[in-house]
Amino acid sequence: MATEIYSRICVAENHYDSALSQWEVMVIDENWKQRKKLSDLLSPYFKEVELIFDVKDGLKRLGDDSKSKVDLVVFGIIPTETELSCWNDQLRHFSQQPKVLYCSDDMDPSSMKLATALEAHGCLVLSQTDEQIMSELAAAVGEKFEMPEPAVSAAQSTAAEEVESTKFESVISVIPMPEPTDVVVDLKELFSRDKRTKPDEVAEIIERDYKLKNRVLKLVQASFFGVKVKTKITSISHAINMIGMKPVVNFANLISLNTVISARTGKITDFAYKYWKYSLANAISCVNLNPHVESFWMEFDTSEAFMLGAVHNSGILLMAKEFPEEYPHMLSEGWRQDHSGCSQCEQENTEYGFDHTHVSLAVAKSWNMPEEFYKAIQFHHDCDFKVEDKKTKAIHDMLILSNYMTNHYMFNNYDYSLMTKKVEPIASGFGESLESMKKMKELVRSQLMANINLIG
Repeated sequence: MATEIYSRICVAENHYDSALSQWEVMVIDENWKQRKKLSDLLSPYFKEVELIFDVKDGLKRLGDDSKSKVDLVVFGIIPTETELSCWNDQLRHFSQQPKVLYCSDDMDPSSMKLATALEAHGCLVLSQTDEQIMSELAAAVGEKFEMPEPAVSAAQSTAAEEVESTKFESVISVIPMPEPTDVVVDLKELFSRDKRTKPDEVAEIIERDYKLKNRVLKLVQASFFGVKVKTKITSISHAINMIGMKPVVNFANLISLNTVISARTGKITDFAYKYWKYSLANAISCVNLNPHVESFWMEFDTSEAFMLGAVHNSGILLMAKEFPEEYPHMLSEGWRQDHSGCSQCEQENTEYGFDHTHVSLAVAKSWNMPEEFYKAIQFHHDCDFKVEDKKTKAIHDMLILSNYMTNHYMFNNYDYSLMTKKVEPIASGFGESLESMKKMKELVRSQLMANINLIG
């Protein structure tokens, strides 16, 4: 988001003006991690970057005439209509009148309505695609940015989507989808309201379930997330204050899904434990790989990387539960034949008309996970997967590398050399080498063993 904000400011000024270096900027964003990164990335371009948690604190700061003038206010959050009205009413009474920039990567109808209102109140609203942003940022420094050629034609893409849609319908008719829990439903309703959600409201919902609360707090403090506090985090409100609202909600949703999918595993109890060990290893791997994604997609944080790694193979466990006699055996035998996992998908499609990637996708959709997850989940065995959207490609490649490092946690006879040729260019594109991947694999192994109690 930081480079996007900077590029948009440059465009708004038509060129990079040296006067910008004397500006004092206030960024309003409720995500503590994003505020820190914005400070690191924006500070070189401006005299001072001040980070504010919410709109109310921002207004208080602007109304303090004893402090220096703020030249630019950047909204890293979407203000509610109430906050917008309050902003408009109070701002005109202040002696300082800053430029206001509202940034949004995706303007849905409700955002468009808000954007129109913001512009009417003197705000500059800019929403562009990644390609436009890159082009403008390159132009600001005298460079050129060219769009890559699409990998497949529109007709090919449509035909492939129709095939996958048919398989998706087959999944729904055969595999029962896990029902979202009351906590998940209540959290969704909470965030669907017009007014801003408060941390205490989130905490009240999660803390109704004592076991869920404890597992969320345990996960927040897991060593691989690097959250360092002097005292133990004992409440959901404390956790939100430390890492932000989105990660806590993501963890609550993920743990709820884990609980529902794991219920009554019966004959496949041993298989289920092995699966969750594999799933946790994948999630930890994605956390370690996530800095490569965050370097250009800041909104994708470690909680989303962890969740994507944990759920992208959820179809394996659901298929094992639905076909407990044959599926675990077939999976084990198929893996011995072809360690890349390709024969696994082929055998699943032959036997059932769909494979575990389609089931995992159905889970992601039924639990309203981010749409950016969908193609990455669906094609996580395809090393040759091509897509124009760089965000989807990045998290897809993250899953490829995660699986490369962790498949031996599912079956110990995994042979890395069979995938090396295809994985190496993907690792290189991530700024990694096969040697560094081996070192990361050992780090993931130690982090997994230290946090094995996270398996519910």
